[in-house]
Amino acid sequence: MGKGKGKTPYGSRKNSALDLTEYDDAGSEVSSTTTYSTCRDYQAEDVDDTYNHLLEELLEKRTTTREKAWSSLVAYLRDDVRDEDSEKHEESTIQRCLAALRKGGPLEMTLAATVLGLHVVSLPEPSERLFRSMQADLQKAAAQGRSPEARAAATEALALVCFVAAEDDHTTIEVMNKMQQLWRKGDGPTRAAALRGWSLLFTSLNSVLPSSVVERLMAELAGLLHENKVVEVRSAVGEAITLLYHTSCTARRGSDYEDSEEEGHEGEEGEE
Repeated sequence: MGKGKGKTPYGSRKNSALDLTEYDDAGSEVSSTTTYSTCRDYQAEDVDDTYNHLLEELLEKRTTTREKAWSSLVAYLRDDVRDEDSEKHEESTIQRCLAALRKGGPLEMTLAATVLGLHVVSLPEPSERLFRSMQADLQKAAAQGRSPEARAAATEALALVCFVAAEDDHTTIEVMNKMQQLWRKGDGPTRAAALRGWSLLFTSLNSVLPSSVVERLMAELAGLLHENKVVEVRSAVGEAITLLYHTSCTARRGSDYEDSEEEGHEGEEGEE
């Protein structure tokens, strides 16, 4: 009798060209890691594309398309810290913002000013040179913007950019003086924004204002509080008065403490 073919034992199977069981666990782990890296890289590219896509839409001719892109960019920058995106697209973002401040409609100016403030705050190391490059456009928009909302947004952006980029008190006081000019005239939103901006910049000063300046400011703010009926303005005035009063009292206590220390040292030297 011829020798018959042996039967394959039950439960075993013959490897084929398509059989993947020969790959071990290590290979599976490498494959999983590669897949994870690919997905992660794809997500990073997707985030970058979002920012870039919105910047491209800001160049569209249709006004409604640009306004929608500005609104989306505001939401995008407020959603998370976009330091890498902001640094990568620093020049193009600033150029588009300043162009909108110069030639855009009321809504576009408002949104562009908001984006500019958020963008500069997101930069790893904003410089005073950067602030100077946009200061004139922001100040003009704050004074001559095409709507109260646009002027208020430009005023807030001016204060915010100065706060993070100014390198000394000289620049800060220069902008604070501009804020005073804005709160002395104009509409309610702009005056309120100027008061809040002034208060923000006041907190960044390294030196203490002279008592004569504090007294003059307190008198002016009290008069503004008495004459103005806009709730937003009155609230901003109250905050500025509280800040000034608290700071001046703290400085006075510190000065009294230093004087008492000096008197104590002089007394000890006299006893010796």
